Amino acid sequence: MKKENPRNHHKYRLQPNPVTGEIELEQPLSQFLPKVAVGVVGILYMVLIVIAIVIGVLLYRVGIAFVLYGPLSDATGSTFVGTGVNLFTLATGALIQLIGILILSFIYRFFAIKLTDW
Repeated sequence: MKKENPRNHHKYRLQPNPVTGEIELEQPLSQFLPKVAVGVVGILYMVLIVIAIVIGVLLYRVGIAFVLYGPLSDATGSTFVGTGVNLFTLATGALIQLIGILILSFIYRFFAIKLTDW
């Protein structure tokens, strides 16, 4: 197995490994804990954004269906119009989710690179 060289921009201390006795590089806890905290908070924030997008799309679909069904249901009782409204709300809701996923994918990738390089 190939040993990975440590990154130069990290500040490590040389510490003996208690199990093997070899000298290894160790990151101080004062540098490690803030990085873990930022990572955990960032991930929780991203999960909350995903939940907000899902709730937003659900509210959008309900609102659009209500607006489009309202005038159409009084004029005609056609099921074809109802199917068209369902298809329209489904397609536009899916498009909004796709745009949200693409934007979040870009943000996730940027966040992961910044955390890795920190």
